[in-house]
Amino acid sequence: MSANEHSQTSFFERNPSVIQPYGNGIPLVLIHDGGGTTYSYYGLRNLDRPVYGIHNPRFYTCRPFKGGIMEMARIYTQLIELAGIDGPFIIGGWSLGGLIALEITRILGTYPYGPIAGTVMIDTPCPVPSSVPASEPQLRFHENCRLEIKKLVQQNMKVAVGMLDRYQPPLNVSDWSYEDEQDYTLLDSASDTRFLPHVVLLKAQGYAPTLNQTEASSSIVNSARVDYFRDFTALGWEKAEEPLVSEVLLIPGNHYDLFMDENVKSSSNAIRKACDNLEADLYETRHNNSDSD
Repeated sequence: MSANEHSQTSFFERNPSVIQPYGNGIPLVLIHDGGGTTYSYYGLRNLDRPVYGIHNPRFYTCRPFKGGIMEMARIYTQLIELAGIDGPFIIGGWSLGGLIALEITRILGTYPYGPIAGTVMIDTPCPVPSSVPASEPQLRFHENCRLEIKKLVQQNMKVAVGMLDRYQPPLNVSDWSYEDEQDYTLLDSASDTRFLPHVVLLKAQGYAPTLNQTEASSSIVNSARVDYFRDFTALGWEKAEEPLVSEVLLIPGNHYDLFMDENVKSSSNAIRKACDNLEADLYETRHNNSDSD
């Protein structure tokens, strides 16, 4: 979804693609939303750090991944490694992208035992089964988005819903264990073989309009599935056995218009703040580790 016709073809030439090449902060890797594109990220204001975007490599075929979100995370981890993006870096994404980013964090591990300095979930609610009653959302596209791209985005979103139905989010502490191939010699004790990520959640304050919405109907049944946990502080991630989200930043707009012209500046500021906070935590951890040596 982009206002630039040229961008709609060039974004798929490299994966990851470079969104913002320079900056003083550690890199940020952003994963595509349910529509499969990274177009919206190209409208972000300066985040003062290198920013990369990973799009769905199956965007044009709309083929699902048999292994679902877990398989996507494994493939995207390989893309990051092949691109030579060294840690520490921050991983994040909008909506579905936030879930994939969370799974990449599980695979790679967090600093100091892995390269992930933190995870930014941009209005990523805890998944809700498709069997839960919900209304069809009114999607928004940038003005010059081609009809072909709109149709592909809608089809990819349907595929994403199917994968979400088979996905079990990491809500238990036991879900956060180091992979077998990771270096256990770095760990101080057996208890360190488990970790929790450093997650900042950006939360939209508004409800998304739906196709059958009326002013008189405001029940959850008439809401989009992404708004099922809208009134919860952390969009349903409170269900986790241990606190999974360390910080929640409120942003104006609804789930589907966070990167439109009226909200992109606020969303950019929130993403930059989230990254700055995660980076500050990283340096504090480094300092504490150096003091204990």
